[in-house]
Amino acid sequence: MRTLIRVIPLTLAAALIALFAIACSGGGGDSSGDTAHEISDEELAQMGLALEDFGEPYAAFQAREGDGFLKTVEQRAGVEFDPADEAQDLEQFGWVLGYGAEFLDPKATGEGSSVYEVVSTVDLFEDAAGASGYFNDTLTEVSEMAGTTGQGFTTHEVETFGADVGDESAGFDVQASVEDVDGPTLDMWLSVLCFRHDRLVGTVVLMTFEQRSFEDEVKGLASVMDQRITSVLAGAAVSDQP
Repeated sequence: MRTLIRVIPLTLAAALIALFAIACSGGGGDSSGDTAHEISDEELAQMGLALEDFGEPYAAFQAREGDGFLKTVEQRAGVEFDPADEAQDLEQFGWVLGYGAEFLDPKATGEGSSVYEVVSTVDLFEDAAGASGYFNDTLTEVSEMAGTTGQGFTTHEVETFGADVGDESAGFDVQASVEDVDGPTLDMWLSVLCFRHDRLVGTVVLMTFEQRSFEDEVKGLASVMDQRITSVLAGAAVSDQP
């Protein structure tokens, strides 16, 4: 299953960014202006979810290797179905930096039923208009996702659910499959909650090999992440004051 474990993070990220604007809706408040100061790499990393945030059922999960940062447009676009087109979008909307924390259970691939991976990501844009533009630009691509395949990952069905996090938010369950060159094609289900907090776009994902929705879980985790962003920004604002 080593090939599957390597492929999933790339195709997963592609699916998330391509799909998150499906259920774009109003969020729980207006964070306009609270990210106006410069945001450091360290602060961005602090905004992501730690393993303990996901709860006891995931305590034994393992962190994926790497520092989690995507620091260039080429790096960030490289996980997409169409890297060249994505690079243009990132440039257009003023993407600055991305950070992701991934935790997985390698045994889940053999069991074929357990949760395999839990993920949180945060992308920083130059301003809120750029973040919102990127968030909503994806709407035009969503209608073409069903039945498409990229990097061995095929999207079969998408169901949306309401969300109320940040300034704009989107929730959805995705039925998909991934090709494993070492074995048969595997069916998977993803529950995703994405939101915009001023010039930041955050995403929370739970991926499983059994057909079920984690709607309530990702809503709660996204709220925790949004609160953490607020806390990190508040602390940075205080430290910036003379």
